[in-house]
Amino acid sequence: MKKRIFNLIITILCIISFFSSCVTNRINYQDMDLTVDSGSRQILNLKYFGDREIVRQSESLMKEGLLNTSSEEYGYYYIAFRGAHSNFNILKFYEGWGEALGIDKWFNYSGPDIGAAAILLAPILVTVYVVVAGLYFAPLAVATPLVILGAPTDYADFDITAELIIFDSNGNLVTRLEESGSFKQAAGIYYGHDPIKKANISFSELYRKMFETANLLKNEINQVLMASGPITDLNSTQAMENINAYLDTF
Repeated sequence: MKKRIFNLIITILCIISFFSSCVTNRINYQDMDLTVDSGSRQILNLKYFGDREIVRQSESLMKEGLLNTSSEEYGYYYIAFRGAHSNFNILKFYEGWGEALGIDKWFNYSGPDIGAAAILLAPILVTVYVVVAGLYFAPLAVATPLVILGAPTDYADFDITAELIIFDSNGNLVTRLEESGSFKQAAGIYYGHDPIKKANISFSELYRKMFETANLLKNEINQVLMASGPITDLNSTQAMENINAYLDTF
């Protein structure tokens, strides 16, 4: 009897471990396909400055959503994506449930030796042990078919931040915009491991908000950009130094 129960428990745990799946804890920003159509591209044209891994996302985002690309380049823009990940494995609930009730202590008994009394108490102890084992592992037995059918086994919270910084042609700060948000990602056997789709939607929304703010400030921003003039070979070197110095402060 005990051997059958033990084998059943091991089988259930193996099935759960095999089929459990986790949300990827890293957003591959270079794979995002951000789309924002602000309907108003009135900020003077700018040149990308930043990580080459996300140049495609950055240029597509700005050209389609904010910049008037018919003009000369009057400065630079820097874009940043940041995300913090916290994971919760639903299957750990069962372990925590057992610990909360103190059931796990039954499987690691280290009390005094009860000696001969155990002969008289054995039937009672075995019965209690079997009942407690059933209470502890029953949720796992219920969870296993649900997991196989596609019930979520894991979910993660992502706190994200998007940033847009605009510099003039001399590398001086014109404006810095930032928006934060969050999204949840659930995962099961067959779905939800990669959060890229929800990241696309969430980051696009953050940049839409920033573009709305930038368009409201377009007159002030364009005036500053025009005052410094377009990018030239003469001012580009100093601009690079100024931008790097500014970004190093963060």
